[in-house]
Amino acid sequence: MHLFGEDLSVNSIIVKNIYIDVDGVLLLDDLGNAGRGALRLGLFLSHLGNLQADKKCKLYWLTTHCRDGSDKRVMSYLKPKLDPYDYDLITRMNITPTVWNELKTDAIDFSKNFLWLDDDASIREREILRTHNAEHKLIEINLRKDKYQLKTLVNSGVIG
Repeated sequence: MHLFGEDLSVNSIIVKNIYIDVDGVLLLDDLGNAGRGALRLGLFLSHLGNLQADKKCKLYWLTTHCRDGSDKRVMSYLKPKLDPYDYDLITRMNITPTVWNELKTDAIDFSKNFLWLDDDASIREREILRTHNAEHKLIEINLRKDKYQLKTLVNSGVIG
């Protein structure tokens, strides 16, 4: 199977960086459920955790709640919003914080295979992806349109 021009056969292990936004990706942002964990979040986190444990991916925070190289703010933001099981999964995953100022793309290592999960990439960020021929590596999350999108991603094999 080929994804992003790379061989993802059972015998080869492709390590990819996965950059994760929070609001609108891990947390719902609609008026009725604002700030609560997305549906099937535990399944999604377990899947990412298994990929990480198998050394098939490296996970990075790419969110306004974590842009200074420390995950303290994002973790304290998530704790009251997630059920304890999901929060515990995230804690055990040790997701690496990133550093960026104006554009999230500043934190992406374009020299490595990656996926970026976000609900609201800016026009400038999309232009930067385009200049790196990496537009296809942005996975746009829209939980308002598909409340089970995280489950769909796991089942699709796109993230691994």
